[in-house]
Amino acid sequence: MGAVAGSVGRACLGAASLLLLGVTLLPLSSIASQPVEALVPSVAGLRRATLAMHARLRPFHATSSYGLFRRMTGVGPRRSEGVPEAWGWGGLPPSIVEVPAVAIEGHPSLRGGGGAAEEGWIEIPFRYAPFGERRAPRRTAPHQPRLDWQMWFAALGSYQRNPWLLHLAYKILSGGDGSATLTLLDTAAYPFPPDRPPARVRAVLYHIDFTRVPSPWANRIPGVALQPAQCGWAGPYAALNASSRCGRWWRRRRVREYFPPLDRGSLEELLIKPRGWPIFADAAARQLDPCRDRAGDAGGSDRALPGPVCDATVLARRAAAPLRRWVGWELGGLVFLDAPLLVIAAAAALALALGAAARSCGGGCGGRRRGQAASGVML
Repeated sequence: MGAVAGSVGRACLGAASLLLLGVTLLPLSSIASQPVEALVPSVAGLRRATLAMHARLRPFHATSSYGLFRRMTGVGPRRSEGVPEAWGWGGLPPSIVEVPAVAIEGHPSLRGGGGAAEEGWIEIPFRYAPFGERRAPRRTAPHQPRLDWQMWFAALGSYQRNPWLLHLAYKILSGGDGSATLTLLDTAAYPFPPDRPPARVRAVLYHIDFTRVPSPWANRIPGVALQPAQCGWAGPYAALNASSRCGRWWRRRRVREYFPPLDRGSLEELLIKPRGWPIFADAAARQLDPCRDRAGDAGGSDRALPGPVCDATVLARRAAAPLRRWVGWELGGLVFLDAPLLVIAAAAALALALGAAARSCGGGCGGRRRGQAASGVML
């Protein structure tokens, strides 16, 4: 009787789980912009029961499609007409999930045509955002890079709505004066030395997508970029050198110019001075004390921090500068270990080691102290 009751209970639990799964899937139709009832199996009236339960639970908002990003910001085409049912899961057609991305480029010369075909522009790499077509994607969790995160939102709009992006361009044009901001970029691959910054900066909007291995599924998706057939299932993982044809992780499609070529002088007149932002040439000439309130006069005595505290803070920041510039380790072009994750792991390992040492010493050291005390009493 116990075995029979257990089997009945597991069957009821499985049926309830299938109903709950279907009720959870149905609200996703607003995200997919098409019905998703086909994903629920119609065996034994499961689809009909799921639709009935969803209708009864709808007033209570038991399930919904709400989320931080309830709709992905893909810009690729969606094809749903004339697609065979064998293409997608549940009869739903596949889609090309391209993502907008802004690439910043620098030019060493002030003179040039400025057009899209002008040569000499060098792309400036970010730490984690897609760079070129051959750099493997970089995992960042649980670290969330602030600049790369902001660049994603900037790609969804225009530079007029993101003046901070022009301020970033001004920092890049300032070279050494903007070095604190340049540490947010990939300094290991930064193409311009601090003492010779680019003379002009522009931004280009791309639509990017992963390349796909030539599987039967990928071959049926129109318009996607496929790896060469000789790469096999390994795709970019088979590329151990940059010259391999299998090394394309991304497919980039240039859409338009995001903002035109700008030099430092034009940015100062059009943006920096009207907004009252600091001009780095003046800041360097006055040699502002890093611990002084910048709202005050450089020659005054309005120090924001006491002298010893200020000196210790400056020394700590200088000591941590290499750590701030460290992006991570890339092992053979296949695995990327994020630097903040490694720092968190090292701190956790150190805490565990200290805790283990304290527990070990608590028993051993305590025993030794008690033995020494007993010996003293005996003497």
